[in-house]
Amino acid sequence: MIERGERTNLALLVQMGGLRGEFRRRALEGLTNCNASGELADLADDTTIDPSLRRRADEAC
Repeated sequence: MIERGERTNLALLVQMGGLRGEFRRRALEGLTNCNASGELADLADDTTIDPSLRRRADEAC
C-alpha cells in the first residue's frame, strides 16, 4: 500500500482499533513516506485513536 500511495487505506489502518500497534504504526509511517499531510492532520485531531499515534501524526504533518 505504501508503494502505491494508498493514503486512504493507510489512514484506515491507523484508525482500526483491532489491529496490533505495530501494524498501525507502520501504516502511520507509510503516510509519512507518502507525504500525506492532510490525512496525518486528520489523524492528529482524531480523539478515537491512541494518543501516541495522534502525537506521531501531529509531529509528522
